[in-house]
Amino acid sequence: MKTRFLIILTSVIVGLAQAYAGDSTFTLSPHLFVFDPGRTGIASAVWVNGQGLADNDQDLAAGKAGKALVLKKLGPTSTNASAGASIFGSTWIQFRSNELGFDIRDDSYHSGGSPRFNVATADGGFYFCGADGAASQTHFTDAQGRDWTRFRFTGADCFGGLPPNSTITEIDLILDEETTTIGSVIDNISVNGTIIRKD
Repeated sequence: MKTRFLIILTSVIVGLAQAYAGDSTFTLSPHLFVFDPGRTGIASAVWVNGQGLADNDQDLAAGKAGKALVLKKLGPTSTNASAGASIFGSTWIQFRSNELGFDIRDDSYHSGGSPRFNVATADGGFYFCGADGAASQTHFTDAQGRDWTRFRFTGADCFGGLPPNSTITEIDLILDEETTTIGSVIDNISVNGTIIRKD
């Protein structure tokens, strides 16, 4: 798995996010990517209107749905293809326990390995935080009657055990397992308690 992560990091440089402004307050946007060296066309990453959660209290009161990040891999898991979102900052991020996560709609795909966070740290470490591996899973229903699960990871939930206060140099949210036609419907990507979403 480390080899695949290194290939993805080398092959997918998708741009720099908005500037990081401190340990607890920063603005980042996820930059979408598709890794498909065989040009199979089975992987995709897109923002879809009306598939996500309300973006603010006004939209919530009006019953308005926001954008969701929809990741798909419509082919065998064994195929070397993936899709996701890379999160970069101009300054490295200090990881605080239980403040890394995302929300996934329950009618879409998730497992212990995908979608997941791939996390690189300043000391050369690589860690993997898969959806169903999160100890904190909160279930809720949106204004459209759709069920969701909020996944929040501690360092202990991540493969390899991400140490507290680690300096994170890169985070990729990635899907590389075969999905249903719905794919994985994701919203409210959270890093250090700050929600990162499409504007």
